[in-house]
Amino acid sequence: MAPEHVDVHRFHRQVAQGREKRTQGAPEQAAALLRETLALWRGPALADLVEAGIDWPELAALEKTRLNVMEDYFDAQLACGRHYEIMSELETMVQAEPLRERSCGQLMLALYRCGRQADALNAYTRVRAELVENLGLEPARELQDLQQAILTQDLSLSPGRGSPLPGPGGEAGARESVHGGVITTTPAPTAPPRPALARTPAPRPTDPARHSVGILAVRTRLAPSLGGGAQENLDDLLDGTSLMVREQIERFGGKVTASIGSVSLALFGLDNPAEEDLSRAVLAALAIREMLDIGAEPSQLAVNAAVTAGDVLLRYGDPGDAPTVVGTALDECHALLSAVPTGEVWVHEKVCHATVDTITYRKLEETPHLWRATERRRSTADRPDGQGAGQTWELDVLCGLVRRTWHRSVPHLVTVLGEASSGKSRLLDDFRR
Repeated sequence: MAPEHVDVHRFHRQVAQGREKRTQGAPEQAAALLRETLALWRGPALADLVEAGIDWPELAALEKTRLNVMEDYFDAQLACGRHYEIMSELETMVQAEPLRERSCGQLMLALYRCGRQADALNAYTRVRAELVENLGLEPARELQDLQQAILTQDLSLSPGRGSPLPGPGGEAGARESVHGGVITTTPAPTAPPRPALARTPAPRPTDPARHSVGILAVRTRLAPSLGGGAQENLDDLLDGTSLMVREQIERFGGKVTASIGSVSLALFGLDNPAEEDLSRAVLAALAIREMLDIGAEPSQLAVNAAVTAGDVLLRYGDPGDAPTVVGTALDECHALLSAVPTGEVWVHEKVCHATVDTITYRKLEETPHLWRATERRRSTADRPDGQGAGQTWELDVLCGLVRRTWHRSVPHLVTVLGEASSGKSRLLDDFRR
């Protein structure tokens, strides 16, 4: 059969023509050609064979090529200033392929040009969360630069300037062809280098800055009965535990700065210092203990935690890199953690004095400068009906969900149930305040 009668050959030939037009500075012709090329697809390639269980590597490569061509098409449309026309297609693709940074960048740019700057930044937050949680990677530098350009409303993002993100392997990517069922690639013509975004990067301190923070160190331990389990299962259990510890710390406004083995170190008040930072650090420790070490069933995991306060030196590196935090206060907290028995939360007397209004403590007789945190103080003095009792944790959960929604763009639906006069309305009034 002649190649011009085979869809896959027509597809690759027209893709090459469309990309050629794009590199020649004719985005409108490129968009028309690529749109016509994508119209050749009327479903998955060889769908009947796929349904029969056949899974050829060539089919996966062909699907990847189709996605690359879709991004080329979006790029050409953005260069023509047609961001409104491709918005729904972009949103569908990003939802189906959340780890493709190029299409995410195109969606961010389209949203920004439509006047939806907040939605553009939320799109970046979502793709970053996907990359970090699934692959342990930060977004590519180009995507980070695009986020910064949106924050500064850079003029280079104006309509008619195309997409600031390069294609796979360069501006037009690589051309792929099929010969005898084997997919090969040849480099596309080299496009003129795209000028860097004309923006002034945000200033970063080169010298360390001193911060007064609350310091929380948490260690999780496997129960002795689990010591003989498979290594993979134990690692999965510890990984899930580490993630839960991180979520609880973030729920109370902290930031995990280091996690090695079963020990996590978090700081409170690093970015936005507040008077309640120390209280939040202790409350986070109690919440972690509540989830891991208390329950009717024998616990698979045990936890101990230490909370101190002190000054640390914070130094930033390149944009996008995690800051470096050093200080003797960190060593003191880690040393205290090694002395804390399983299932307990110990704090330094400075922390105790600052949080005694919100946390109940018991003095450690053998070490006068240390206190053991027991629970959050439940005060009902301002409520003669006593309905405030028992609602402290519920209020913490609601506030924690709000902070998680803000940081991770993950919505939550909460239903408040209870008998009449059980304090539901009062709980919601406190939450609104």
